[in-house]
Amino acid sequence: MVRGDVEAAQRLGSMLARFWQMGHYPQEGRTYLTELLRLPVVSQAARALVQVEAGLLAVYQADFAAAHEIKIPERRSSAGSDGRRRLR
Repeated sequence: MVRGDVEAAQRLGSMLARFWQMGHYPQEGRTYLTELLRLPVVSQAARALVQVEAGLLAVYQADFAAAHEIKIPERRSSAGSDGRRRLR
């Protein structure tokens, strides 16, 4: 898969997560999202979306251990060392 295809697939997969959940296909969604997480990282943002949605589908199925195993990158913050957000 080329770089653009990986990112597009990851973004599409994250968007389909609601369909899989609401359509009562969470296992199918988790299977596809797991495959997407095995692809190389080309966009941190697209990968983070897949990680969040995979975790949410796992929680939806009460598979808390699997949800905990999904490593979601820490959010970058503009907070200073005192924890207060800085205006840019």
